[in-house]
Amino acid sequence: MNARTAAWLALTALSIPAAGADDKTSPLSTLAPGDRVRVETFGNGETLTATIESVSADQLVLSPVGAGQPLRLSLGQLERLDVARGQQSQWRKGAVIGLIPGAALGGLLGVAMACDSEIAGCDNQPGFALGAGFFGAVIGGTATAAVGALVGLAFKTDRWVRVPDGKTRASLTLTPTEGGMRVGLSVSF
Repeated sequence: MNARTAAWLALTALSIPAAGADDKTSPLSTLAPGDRVRVETFGNGETLTATIESVSADQLVLSPVGAGQPLRLSLGQLERLDVARGQQSQWRKGAVIGLIPGAALGGLLGVAMACDSEIAGCDNQPGFALGAGFFGAVIGGTATAAVGALVGLAFKTDRWVRVPDGKTRASLTLTPTEGGMRVGLSVSF
């Protein structure tokens, strides 16, 4: 890497925080009373699920889900803040859960049928048994994945969206490579 490239990368990394300094909108401006949030504060690493009672530009008043007194948190105390934005079904997870045993059972059944001595026998054509096992796995896996997806449609969970904290971050990574250096720049707003 030559000096000119290094200077441009350093200048870019240093100017990023200044670019976000003019932003007057609060990260909490997208929240409203009644929203369900998941909060992780600095220090304890625990996650709290709560409902927003009130919100200002730099402070949240939360009502914890279990019970208890309202909790006041400033923007500086938050390590991570997620808000529930609707629900999503678990059809993908159901399809994967259904696919695995169906493919295994279908593959075993396909090999067993191909190796039946009355039908073909495995001694003469081992490739036939492998093909039948693959075909059985595809048919069995597809059928049980469809059933799993239908079951997964019935189960809904909250869709959590991360609320940006309004802090501009930049990181520069340098990795030695053969005959040079690899440079990476990561920027988040």
